[in-house]
Amino acid sequence: MQIDLFHHIVFEDNSLLKTLTAIQKGIADLQQDVKVVLTQGAKIMATLDALTAAVAKNDSAVDSAVTLIKGLAAQVAALAPNQAAIDALAADIGGRADALAAAVVAGTDAAPAP
Repeated sequence: MQIDLFHHIVFEDNSLLKTLTAIQKGIADLQQDVKVVLTQGAKIMATLDALTAAVAKNDSAVDSAVTLIKGLAAQVAALAPNQAAIDALAADIGGRADALAAAVVAGTDAAPAP
């Protein structure tokens, strides 16, 4: 023979049920907040990755410009007072300046609208 005993507690004012319901709602709210934070974190990381790539691209352009300027400075320092050499260097500098300006314009995003 098997005997089963069930015990039920009845609260007069349902205060425990109300407290548990409030705790459950608080947990659900926290879960939603965590989802929002995780989504925002993913967006921030994507933005950071894009910014890192843009900085690397700019660093490469800056390094190229520095190399160009140092090379031009060395050529000027090596010039003897020779008008033909000076004219040739001036033409070379003008061509490189135009190429550099075009590269800067090509690598620059359009200004955002105000």
